[in-house]
Amino acid sequence: SNSILLDVGLKRDAIVTSQDLDKVDEDIKENLEVGKEVFVSVIRAPVGDEDLLVSLNRGIAYKNWVKAEELMDSGEMVELEIVDQNRGGVLVDYERLRGFVPNSHIPALRRGSSSEKMEEIKAKLIGDSLPLKVIEVNRKQRRLVFSARVAQKEKREKRLKELSEGDVIQSRVVNVVDFGVFVDLDGVDGLVHKSEIDWDRVYDPSKYFNVGDEIEVKVVDVDVERERVSLSRKALLANPWEKLQQKYDEGD
Repeated sequence: SNSILLDVGLKRDAIVTSQDLDKVDEDIKENLEVGKEVFVSVIRAPVGDEDLLVSLNRGIAYKNWVKAEELMDSGEMVELEIVDQNRGGVLVDYERLRGFVPNSHIPALRRGSSSEKMEEIKAKLIGDSLPLKVIEVNRKQRRLVFSARVAQKEKREKRLKELSEGDVIQSRVVNVVDFGVFVDLDGVDGLVHKSEIDWDRVYDPSKYFNVGDEIEVKVVDVDVERERVSLSRKALLANPWEKLQQKYDEGD
């Protein structure tokens, strides 16, 4: 009822004590059953008739560190929830490890912002999820460091390569400026120049769209190196010249 016996391939069984089990999450303990294999860490090698004591809690942590190292080696991205913040950055949970994202690797924090503004932004991020990449794993120092900036850059590059001239995409307006509107293309911003908003001459884009509006656009050009995407809304609207030809004949 308060300990576990393990077959570790020796002449004697290993024991996970009740004190160690108390440190293990309830959901893991509930899934333990006879015949199941688990990772454990040796706490005390037996001398004479002493018991072989092992730690399930440390074994789980070991397995998580191995997975973190494999994640860094593979370069795979993960999406993790921000659970807390501190002066240097924000904290995330990976498996049962606590990971750290430094301020310099959080895209939402702009260089030059005051410390008060940065703390305010980080507080608002708690509960949100970020795509992240592992940039450091140090098991001895218990350091697991992630970067949202590196993940964002790779995600943006991948998305840019997916876009092709002529694609029609449903997007969302993220910024309105004097010369046009910027829209989100699932991780990449594209520009609809004011000359491509409508067939009528557009002097003030803000009279056509607000931030958050849904807008269907057509890809006109993709510059992967400069990370620029040119878009057109006008190309998806009825051409008034064609209407003119239908309405009037030569000589009318």
